[in-house]
Amino acid sequence: MTTVYVPTTENPSAEAGFSLVELMISLVVFMVALGGLAVQYTATVRATNENLILFQSNREIQAVAETLRGADFSSILTMYPDGVIPMADFDGTCTVDFYTDETEDTPEANEFGLPRDLDGDGVISNTDVSSEYYLLPARVELTFHSGVGATTYILNMILANEDTN
Repeated sequence: MTTVYVPTTENPSAEAGFSLVELMISLVVFMVALGGLAVQYTATVRATNENLILFQSNREIQAVAETLRGADFSSILTMYPDGVIPMADFDGTCTVDFYTDETEDTPEANEFGLPRDLDGDGVISNTDVSSEYYLLPARVELTFHSGVGATTYILNMILANEDTN
């Protein structure tokens, strides 16, 4: 006859399943990983929203520039008499400043090369060329709130009268 040896333990349930300590440790590791994923997801959503706001602000300032470029040159100064440009679908403020003083010598005016001849008479002397300008410096400023606080975009442009009549 053949004898089969079967090992036995004093406590057979000691080797079955996981202990409570092992389960608690695995639960803590899982929660830390889940917390890291939640932080990453939140950062991704925030960055996506921020990029959307920047895209919209870029689109808005380009639309203002195209409106100014496409306007009748002789009436550009009367389009926004108070300097505020209405924003339809954007939560922000947009202003425009026109520089009509040929002799202005401020840091903002210097960005346009002022003092310079704006009315085409060959002399830098007129302090108000609003009725007879050939060049019109314009500063468009768009301010909006984003995830990092108030953000301002500035677009400097010089509009030129292409009508030589």
